[in-house]
Amino acid sequence: MDGDAVNDLHVRTLAGWFLVASLEEASRLICEERDATGTGASDWKKTTGDVRRGGAGGRRVARISYNGRIWKL
Repeated sequence: MDGDAVNDLHVRTLAGWFLVASLEEASRLICEERDATGTGASDWKKTTGDVRRGGAGGRRVARISYNGRIWKL
């Protein structure tokens, strides 16, 4: 995965799963939610920041850290 738009990427935020076009968009969404809600790292669930191909039941392809860093798996 090279950051190009991929139609079936989903990121897990505290609010649920969201379809995103790229890993960069997933990172932006995580950071926007974090900043808007004032959520701390200790408030995150185990799966918050997971990026999966095909939604919640799909294969995990990346993880977004609390600080927005993208970790490709």
